[in-house]
Amino acid sequence: NSIPSSTFSGCSSLTSVAISSSINSIGSGAFENCKSLGSMAVPNGVTTIGSGAFRGCSGLSGISIPASTSSIATDAFSGCSALTTINVAGGNGTYASDGGCLYNASYTKLLICPPAKSSIALNSALKVIGANAFSGCTRITSLTVPSGATSIEGGAFSNSAINTITIPKSVTSIGSQSWSPDMIYGYSNSAAEDYASENGYVFYALDGESSGDEDDDTTEIQTGNANRE
Repeated sequence: NSIPSSTFSGCSSLTSVAISSSINSIGSGAFENCKSLGSMAVPNGVTTIGSGAFRGCSGLSGISIPASTSSIATDAFSGCSALTTINVAGGNGTYASDGGCLYNASYTKLLICPPAKSSIALNSALKVIGANAFSGCTRITSLTVPSGATSIEGGAFSNSAINTITIPKSVTSIGSQSWSPDMIYGYSNSAAEDYASENGYVFYALDGESSGDEDDDTTEIQTGNANRE
């Protein structure tokens, strides 16, 4: 009734897997470095996907999560450099998906952005960007945090390519990041300004004299188009 840790680890020629409906857990590293695995439909009945379960599956482009799954390790898909879509079945009381990203069931917390996504529009209900949510995302360079979000957890942008970010006034907490953005857009006397100042990053105040053409705190700034005078 389980796939134990490291069961298929290193099976680099494995292209597909049909999992019995009696399986209730996928252990840590169970499919680690199965580089030829192209997609995976986790059957209903699986409740747990362990740490690094699909780590290094560089050919995995999409994965479907059933309604039964209540625990997914945040590093379950680390190193899945082709992963663009995580799809969660309706009726799951713990998780949900939007735009191919993994959220909690209420969409208030972003848990995992697939590493191969090249753009993202965060759900408007978002309150928290979770730890390591964008880890390994090397194709997204610009991000707008929606108005109403309140916190960005430590490591959320670590090891990502995001270099231009717009942070609304509603965000009051930003954790430590291993990250070096080119520009942080935000508002005066905000957590975004404090974070930029404390870490020596360039900060552009959207409510300052040089930002009179900005309409609101969720205006999307595209990389390369920012006013950097």
